[in-house]
Amino acid sequence: MDFSALIDYLLKPYEQYTTLQIVLEIVAASIGIVSVLFSIRKSIWVYPIGIVSTGLYSYLNYDWKLYGELLINVYYTIMSLYGWGLWFIGKEDFSYAIKISNSIGILTWIGLFTLGFSAVLSIYFYIYGTFTAIPTINYIDSLTASLFIVAMYLMAHKRIENWIFWIIGNTLAIYLFIYKGYAITAFQFFVFLILAGRGWFEWRKNKLS
Repeated sequence: MDFSALIDYLLKPYEQYTTLQIVLEIVAASIGIVSVLFSIRKSIWVYPIGIVSTGLYSYLNYDWKLYGELLINVYYTIMSLYGWGLWFIGKEDFSYAIKISNSIGILTWIGLFTLGFSAVLSIYFYIYGTFTAIPTINYIDSLTASLFIVAMYLMAHKRIENWIFWIIGNTLAIYLFIYKGYAITAFQFFVFLILAGRGWFEWRKNKLS
C-alpha cells in the first residue's frame, strides 16, 4: 500500500461522520496530548486538562459503540479527580523505584486489571449473547481498557510503572482505532506512545540522578 492509498484508507471513514463528530475528536485528541505532556513534567495540570479530554471522549465512544473505551474514559475522569486531590495535598511523593517485589502492589494491579477486563467484557457479552459471538476487536478493546485502568491508578500514586502500562495500552489502542476507522484518535495514541516512552525515560532519569 503506497502512502496516498494509506491516507485514503485512514480518511475515508470520515466521509460518514458529521462535522461536529470530527471537530470534537480533533479537540479531544489535542487536549489529551497536552495532558500527557503535563504528566511527563509531573504537573498537576495533567488532571483538569485531562478531564476535559476524557469528558469529550466519553461522549464520542458512546456514539461509536466502543464501550470499553467509554468505561475507561469515565474511569479516567473519576481517577483524575482522585489523583488531582492526592497531588494537590501532596499525600503521595513521587516513587521512581520499580517495586515489583511488593506483593500487595502486584495483587492490586492484577485485581484492577481483572475487574476492568471482566466489566468491559460483560458489556459485550450482554450485547452479543455469547463469548464466542463477541468480535476479536472487542476483546482487544477490553484488554486495552484494563491496561489503562492500571496505568491511571499507578499514575495517581506517582509510580513509574504507569508508563509501562501506557506503552502497551497505547500500542493496542493504535490498532483498535485504525481498525474502527478513527484515524485522528489513532494518531493521538501514536503520539501518546512516543510520549509514554519519553515519560518512562524522564522519570527513570530522575530516579538515577
